[in-house]
Amino acid sequence: MQRTPTHYELLNVARDASPDQIKRAYRKLAQKLHPDRNSDPYASDMMGIVNASHDVLADTAKRAAYDAQLVAEEQKAREEAARRRQVQAVRGRAVHVYASASMADTAAAGSAQTASAGPRRPAQSGPSAKSSVPRSPGGKRKSLLRWASLFVIFCAAGAWMGYDPGAGKSFVPSEPPPVAQTWVKPAPLPEPVEEAATPVKLVDPAEPECQVPDLDPMGAPWPKKAGYVSDMPVLRDNGWSQITIDNTAGGSAVYAKVTDAVGRKAFRHAFIPGGSAFTFAKMDAGLYLLKYKMLDTGCAFASGRILMEETPMGSQIKSSVYKLTLRKLQSRNVPFSRLKEDQF
Repeated sequence: MQRTPTHYELLNVARDASPDQIKRAYRKLAQKLHPDRNSDPYASDMMGIVNASHDVLADTAKRAAYDAQLVAEEQKAREEAARRRQVQAVRGRAVHVYASASMADTAAAGSAQTASAGPRRPAQSGPSAKSSVPRSPGGKRKSLLRWASLFVIFCAAGAWMGYDPGAGKSFVPSEPPPVAQTWVKPAPLPEPVEEAATPVKLVDPAEPECQVPDLDPMGAPWPKKAGYVSDMPVLRDNGWSQITIDNTAGGSAVYAKVTDAVGRKAFRHAFIPGGSAFTFAKMDAGLYLLKYKMLDTGCAFASGRILMEETPMGSQIKSSVYKLTLRKLQSRNVPFSRLKEDQF
């Protein structure tokens, strides 16, 4: 049966790796497998597996529990291998005893027949040469004894194989068994009590729980100021159009990205803290989609399609300017829809 790789093997680190080594290995894999940089259709699945392994090994308590589970599984495998070797040895001894008993019984039966036959008669030719020799009752008894011995040996071997010396004892664990989880959902955030002057957060209590990202897409801490995410691509930057996200009235930082019209390929990535705004400048003409995630709740949304046009007017070019004010989402004045985690 194929063995499942451990979290250490998935991150390509040793069992005794330090937290810094685990962090560096995770960032290296994140840069390699990020869907915006890797065109492999399985890159996003591998990225999810790497994220789950990092969540376990980056947390001290989860890593200790996972190490204890690995030790318990290795000990169980060693005990099972030793048990199989003992069973094979018992079977070999049973066959050896049976073979020895058969050879001894055969030799004894031959000697008894020779002694009871007396002197040999001269050979006769013709039909009368064949004569039947009566079988002694002692040979039958020895044959039955041999088969009875074989039956007793195999019954004893089967009883020994199924015997459990601790079957009559109640199992009382000395400590709770370690449990390692590859994925742990964050606890639901309590609903804040907002005053009239506090902006309403974009969270619907009836909707399912969202996932809050602790790090940026490259595995680094989120920045303090508004701007593009470090080490992420900045594409479609030869035009004159622009998209502005106004988060001055928002109470949460936002991770936003501009994608193609179907939301598959991302061209720009930006971090916008609460109380500030950011502009995706020099955008090429085309059809885009804007996605963003609230970093206090982890909930993601997507806008309707945004058409950016550029029209020559004499010596100048008339370009498109699109502005999104996040506060407008409270009254649903703009066509935004909720996204699942794998759709963001």
